[in-house]
Amino acid sequence: MKLRLTQLLIKILALVPLRLNHAVGATIGNIAWYLHTRERTIAMVNINLCFATKTEAEKKQLAHNSLKETGKALTEAAWIWTRPPAQLEALIVDTIGSDVLQRASQADKGLLVATPHMGTWELCNLPLSRKDAITYLYKTPRFSKLEQQLISWRANLNALPANVDPRGIRQLLKKLKSGGTVGLLPDQEPDLEAGVFAPFFNVPANTMTLMPKLAERGKANIVFCFAKRLPKGKGWHMHYLEPEPEIYSDDKLLSATALNRTVERCINHCPEQYVWNYKRFQLLPEGGNRAYFVKKR
Repeated sequence: MKLRLTQLLIKILALVPLRLNHAVGATIGNIAWYLHTRERTIAMVNINLCFATKTEAEKKQLAHNSLKETGKALTEAAWIWTRPPAQLEALIVDTIGSDVLQRASQADKGLLVATPHMGTWELCNLPLSRKDAITYLYKTPRFSKLEQQLISWRANLNALPANVDPRGIRQLLKKLKSGGTVGLLPDQEPDLEAGVFAPFFNVPANTMTLMPKLAERGKANIVFCFAKRLPKGKGWHMHYLEPEPEIYSDDKLLSATALNRTVERCINHCPEQYVWNYKRFQLLPEGGNRAYFVKKR
């Protein structure tokens, strides 16, 4: 029953115009804000950590706007997964940093695309998979019955999944070594053994070490990408950024710090479109978890 309801909701959200779809998403974000949900609490904790010099009013405004944009990301995913690729490409009204992508897309090297949790990250696969499907790393969703449906929807963007396990990593390496394209979410908090604590907006954050390993072993270039959502359903601006050069370093801390600095550069383009309600700083360097929620006595 839950799967059928989800599929029905996706169909409805996919049928309405993008502007109306975004309005529904913004409403979901407003509800999350005014009902003082967990998402609001997490966003405020993260923003307080990362933007300590902002006024309280500025922090609240950023958190509120972020929840509205996150709501849009939720509803527009249904629109993107089910629309013809040509229609989606027509709504990418500008590309910033196309020269960066061109330099990184050397014929004799694979391409590793880092897409932070911001804007319309699902859309970033599309322009990069015109000639060959992009392989992306993913975790099995909590609602396991939805897994095959999600894979099917993302296939609309010519994207193929590789699970977060040794077999999936081998799949990514094979793709890169053949000159193909691989997608990663660079700001996903890894397991402790797969990360190192590096500053992210001057806050220690458990940061993946997988990306430079894949780039080295797969002989690949790295490029960062995000799709900035335009107001009133007018489409997107696609951005490509060169990573900080130290990202290729053998030093794990130096590489992770460069990774986070590049994510920061992406976020600073449109901080309200970053998913601040993700527990990015949950693991602490001294051990244990951050108390995102104050327990009531």
